[in-house]
Amino acid sequence: MAEQVETRNVHWPDTSLPENQLVLELNALRDGLTSEKAAQLCSQLGCGYLIQFVESRTLHYATAMAAYIQLLISIAKIVDRRTFMEPFPKSCGGCASIQFFCMVNLHRELANDVFDLFRVLLNDDEGEIVTKDEVLTMGTMMRRQYKRHYDPFPYMGNCLDFTEELRMMTDKLRDLITNEKFGLAMQKNRTQCISFLKQYFTERTTLNLNEFLETL
Repeated sequence: MAEQVETRNVHWPDTSLPENQLVLELNALRDGLTSEKAAQLCSQLGCGYLIQFVESRTLHYATAMAAYIQLLISIAKIVDRRTFMEPFPKSCGGCASIQFFCMVNLHRELANDVFDLFRVLLNDDEGEIVTKDEVLTMGTMMRRQYKRHYDPFPYMGNCLDFTEELRMMTDKLRDLITNEKFGLAMQKNRTQCISFLKQYFTERTTLNLNEFLETL
């Protein structure tokens, strides 16, 4: 009988740890990441990791947040999008996007990391769908578009806690990130997709993503 190898359970580190220790633990998760461990991490949380920084009063941990985003990038490369979204509120790509932009609001230096994360999530190596400048612009908007005034910003980064104006953008990102057909289309028909998206992100556009994908 073949010997069974026990897989060690992994978990998200405690955000109340000293920042240097938290960074080490996040980096260790990334360095030892496998598809199975990534799936384990994605099965945890439910409200995202950002709220743990809120509750532990460690929102000033910019380096730890950068390590967290880099871990997310590694996870996104080896799990499907549905699995990747599981840790976020409602498994919602809009909520996930809002959490990423909130971190940029807190620490502008995270814009490069968040930009790289969107490049992976959108199968956009060139970074044309969400540019670094757009990441910075969205980050700047977050606090003034926040509606949950009785809780500390950004709380869990739930999309419903933000204005409809802001969600016009993040809802479209949600639809792109979670649409498997779009991911395949970006690999095969990148030029057509980028041309369509320039119109798709126009304010209050009525263009239908699924109808476009059916034409490819």
